[in-house]
Amino acid sequence: MLRANPHLLIFVQGVQVYRGDYYWWGGNLEGAATAPVRLAVPDRLVYEAHDYGAGVYGQGWFSESDFPRNLPALWRRHWAYLAEEGMAPVLLGEFGGRNVALPYVPVAVRAGTPVTTTLTRAQEGIWQRTLVSYLAQHPVTTTLTRAQEGIWQRTLVSYLAQHPAINFTYWGFTPDSGDTGGLLTDDWQTANSAKQRLLAGILAAALPLPHAQAAPAPIRVLASNKIVLYGQEQDLTLRIVNDGAQPLDLRHAELRYWLDAPASSALAGQQPTLHPGWTNAAVAWASTGPNTVLTKPDHEHGYPFVALRFVAAPNARETLQPYGGNATVVLRVHRIDWAPYSPTRDWSYVGSNVPIAAAHLTLSVNGRPVWGSSPPMAAKSPRP
Repeated sequence: MLRANPHLLIFVQGVQVYRGDYYWWGGNLEGAATAPVRLAVPDRLVYEAHDYGAGVYGQGWFSESDFPRNLPALWRRHWAYLAEEGMAPVLLGEFGGRNVALPYVPVAVRAGTPVTTTLTRAQEGIWQRTLVSYLAQHPVTTTLTRAQEGIWQRTLVSYLAQHPAINFTYWGFTPDSGDTGGLLTDDWQTANSAKQRLLAGILAAALPLPHAQAAPAPIRVLASNKIVLYGQEQDLTLRIVNDGAQPLDLRHAELRYWLDAPASSALAGQQPTLHPGWTNAAVAWASTGPNTVLTKPDHEHGYPFVALRFVAAPNARETLQPYGGNATVVLRVHRIDWAPYSPTRDWSYVGSNVPIAAAHLTLSVNGRPVWGSSPPMAAKSPRP
């Protein structure tokens, strides 16, 4: 592999058992001290280890009398010595757990001070009695295992902060790992704020991704259209997508399809009139339910538009959930006299029969623009 690409890094994961010493699966790298991996290309090797807390398995060291002060020596013996002694780079490829702390953790751990700090006997005794009392009062939501896991995880993060040469990846992102959970909570949408706070102090800077696409806008409008009835009607399919982190109540939203304003009246600031014979705009169908979307022709600064407003109705589905919740409205527009017309001059015209981002439809929530560019906005923009 290195003959084909000498720039690759080769990651070598640990084992579980070395000469009778049982550790985490993939976490035991003791053997590398006497039998290191040799590659044809130097400086391409990275050792990788796993480490977990009592929530995964109740290892004996979590119940020892000197826990958690016994942990740094344990990590050093099994994997951290490689980095600490400059033998080879180490990636802690997996660590994580559902619990990151309890209200009553050791003072030295809670404050993020070095894990070698020694508590006084009085402090340690007070903490232990307080923890036992807390566990007795919370027998369902809190167990000794959870306490051990939170203390272990905080101690490990403190250890990594003191040894920045040891890199890490956290397990995991999604919450479907039963014994550890993830950086997302069990709703698969909300970030686990406790874990975010725990890891904030040891995160590296974001890596630049020159070919990455920009993140989607929190709220988007997609549209497609087709001309029907021998060119006499435009059928628009409009879709509002909520990619944000909070629910979106459409009853506070207004979506506008902008028509073609006469340039003379717009530039002169005259009060506009809609197109001769305009306009009839009706909602043919809405995913939010029957009678939940009203249309109203109106104008702003000489530019006519059709506004779609969502209203409360029985059994309405007008709240868009975060991260992908969407609503679709089919809007039919035609002249009152049913004469043929071409919508290609409309500001908001979308020349596509499949949904695409509609930058010239505008959406506002509570009167604040959140999507799109209107003709008045474009008129105010300085010309290049």
